[in-house]
Amino acid sequence: MSDAASSSPSISGMVKSLWTLATPDPFESPDPTHPAMPYRPERKGRGTPPHADVWLPEVEGPRPSVLLIHGGGFVTGSRRMKPVRWLSGKLQQEGWALCSPSYRQVFRGGKLDDMIDDVETAARWWLDRADEFTLDLNRVVLLGISAGGTLSLRAAERLDPATFAHFVGIFGLYDFTALGGMLKSLSGPFLLGPNEAQGASPLHRDLLPIPATLLHGTADSTVPYRQAEDLLAARDAAGLSTQLHTYEDAEHAFLNDARDDVCHIATADLLSLLRTI
Repeated sequence: MSDAASSSPSISGMVKSLWTLATPDPFESPDPTHPAMPYRPERKGRGTPPHADVWLPEVEGPRPSVLLIHGGGFVTGSRRMKPVRWLSGKLQQEGWALCSPSYRQVFRGGKLDDMIDDVETAARWWLDRADEFTLDLNRVVLLGISAGGTLSLRAAERLDPATFAHFVGIFGLYDFTALGGMLKSLSGPFLLGPNEAQGASPLHRDLLPIPATLLHGTADSTVPYRQAEDLLAARDAAGLSTQLHTYEDAEHAFLNDARDDVCHIATADLLSLLRTI
């Protein structure tokens, strides 16, 4: 891997991710069992509404569950985006409940702290409804995709460490200081305050003391593979249980295209992991 590929996100990689996201679904996905549930009082003015979609499996409880935080570079994406639709069907078939919340984004009511606050509030809302949704509170998995990897880890810092049984990061962003190009330009004035890149990065903060699994492609030119390697090394040094699933030559957003073998291989790896929790 070249130094450029390991550190500087490319415009072409971002364009490819957006293109695969916009193409029609080549798969069937279930509608949420409970769509657009408010997880906090509605806010006035501009901003993303604080809603969450819930998918429940047709199995007796208590049910294991996944709190899935979508990606989108802190600017776009939604709780209904293609990777969420793809995973909701797969997890529901496996007997898992799924909660996917929206959160404020750049130009839609929030900076990083607002996004973290929304994810934290959605997590507490989900846990508080364990009786309503018949959830097993000992088997709640936190899953963050891309920018959702940042937000989920930062929000989890504010909760009891025993809240989640496992963290899964899928091509997650863990270090703002390693970004270059367009993402660095966006994160400076719109997402973070001055000189906040290091303090905002999960890699440079107290590490989440629960088992973690990272899924990342070596050809990722949006969030470089090096980010997963660095988080793995930091967690290993701290004695924290961590796995890294590496997908050779896979670009960012490989869950966007269900016609691609990497999407199916990574999904199988995720489901295999969940069966052990």
